[in-house]
Amino acid sequence: LKKGPYIDEKLLKKIKRLEGDKTKPIKTWSRRCTISPEMIGYTFLVHNGKQFISVKINEGMIGHKLGEFSATTKFLRHGGKSFEKKEKYRFFCLGVSALLSLFMFLGFFWGLIYAWLFILFSMIFLYLGYNFPKFFQKALKI
Repeated sequence: LKKGPYIDEKLLKKIKRLEGDKTKPIKTWSRRCTISPEMIGYTFLVHNGKQFISVKINEGMIGHKLGEFSATTKFLRHGGKSFEKKEKYRFFCLGVSALLSLFMFLGFFWGLIYAWLFILFSMIFLYLGYNFPKFFQKALKI
């Protein structure tokens, strides 16, 4: 047993009242109303819980609900600010590993000393919040 589509009676009355004028938006709180062929071309202001979102109806929307086109939450992205910090740290580690390999090429013992000094001073700079010189920023892609 399947229910038929739900179309709000008040919304149909508003559409019939504005039969010729499709430019004026129709304000509604009825997000559960199914979009029917009579609504094509009209603009609805659908409430999302905080504000009214403008939704222009076309043929591809028939059978869907009005609320599907008026998002109730704002999607930022996965991860937020900590994600950016991790990306920055990842590029820093890649740059450090490249410099380590360069120092290893110069000589094993001196390469290790230079590499550990570089890592020590760069971690101190990062901890204290100093910016790297432009040369290091380009080399490390920070």
